[in-house]
Formats: sequence, C-alpha cells, structure tokens
Amino acid sequence: MGIGGAGCHVVDKFGAAHPGIRTVACNTDEESLARSTSREKILLEGYPLGTGEVCMRASAAAIAAREKIVDVLDGTDTLVVFAALGGGTGTGAVPVVSLLAALKGVRHEVLLATPLSSDGEESADAEACMKAVGATADRMRVIDSMAALSFPSGGKTWEELFTILDEWCMAGIMDIISGLPEGGKPCEAVAGKGGTYAERFGEGYRQGRRGAPVPSSGSGWMDRLFGEKRDEAVAAGYALGLRDYYAETWHAGGGTCEGEPSGKE
Repeated sequence: MGIGGAGCHVVDKFGAAHPGIRTVACNTDEESLARSTSREKILLEGYPLGTGEVCMRASAAAIAAREKIVDVLDGTDTLVVFAALGGGTGTGAVPVVSLLAALKGVRHEVLLATPLSSDGEESADAEACMKAVGATADRMRVIDSMAALSFPSGGKTWEELFTILDEWCMAGIMDIISGLPEGGKPCEAVAGKGGTYAERFGEGYRQGRRGAPVPSSGSGWMDRLFGEKRDEAVAAGYALGLRDYYAETWHAGGGTCEGEPSGKE
C-alpha cells in the first residue's frame, strides 16, 4: 500500500515491475489517485487537491475513511506500507493505517522515506509519525532520502537522482517482501534490544543533535554505531541528527561553525 503522492508513485512503479503482487494506492488528491495504476484505490475524502502539506488534515481524512481502509485489510495476511514523510498525506495517514492494521491483527511492516529537509515542522511531523508507527507496526524501516539524493551524482540531473531514490524505495519494499514468512505467517518479534526501531532511531538522533564527538573506540556506544553490535536504527538516527546539528550551527553562525567537518567527512 502506497500512501500519499510519493507513496502511490513508488508503489505504482513497484506494481508494474512485479505484477503478481497486490497493490493499493491511498491518497487525498483525487486527480493523482485517478492516475494511479494500482489495482485498488482508497480515496481519503475532504481534500480533493491534497492536504497542502498539513499532515493533520490527512490524519482526519484517514480516520473518516477508516471503514474503507478496514475493507481493504479484510482477508489480508500481511501488509507492507510505504510513504514519504513530506508533511502531507503520507505523514498524517500512515499512523492511522498502521493502527487500524494492528487492531485487526494484520501483520504489517512500514517503510518510510525521510523528509528532503531537516528544518521546521516537516521534520517534527516526520519524527511524530515515526514514533506513532513504531508503537503499532510489527516493524518499521527508514530510508534517508537526503542520502539517496547525495549519491555520487556524476553529472546526473535532479530527475535522475530522484529515480535513484525511487529505486532505493522499491528495493526496500522488495527487501521486506523477500524476508516475510511464507504465507504471511507470524514470525518472531523483530524489535531489537532497547526498544522499537523508532525508539532506537530517536536515541541515535538525540545523540547526534548534541554535536558530541563519537566516543572513543571500545565503548558500548561506539559498538552500536560501527562495531560488531552495530544497530542500524541507532546509526541511522545518529547520522541524521549530526547532519541536522551541523546544518543548524552553520546557519546560526552565518556560514561557519566550530568543528565543522570537511566535505569528505
């Protein structure tokens, strides 16, 4: 199930590449939803032109459409949800869909693409979405959109870079599907030690936002970032938090900040 404009776009491309997999498009934008090639569609009514990047509108629309969402979930063994956290439909509706799936006992995994900006409400809304989904989904994974767009470009256009991001997202969906138990049967819990993915991601993010240097080799924290006990959630959160820290101090300092890493670092 793709939720929101970007979510539907990626799931449409994924469905075209894997026609044997059932796909569902879920959106507030009627015109965009009409263009979707997914087999099933859920219109979140009330905002025919989209939510205008106001995620609470999408939450309200998803709650109002809960019966339509539950109808799609009926008879579903396993659900994979994808959305991009741009502050609109995906950000607001994913937590509602995840909660409904959990209440129906449908095993579901959620793949989220982070915002293309780390500033303002968009970032705060994304964090709130991840926290909510982390509490209800069987598993949540996060793709760093900025990392995809920072991929060694080699003179690539923005359109080509966004195609790379699409491919990352589709690969993430296939990775989830490939790892599912046959027949959608329940498998053992996947939350790592120290909480859900969202909680561990948040722990790493908070450490990175402090701008503190990475602890010395051999420490427990170092092992969780780079060592044998590497925790992907903590490492991803730390990288994003450190990037936000340097971006914030750079702007606050008028283009300079103490301890700023070189481009290569």
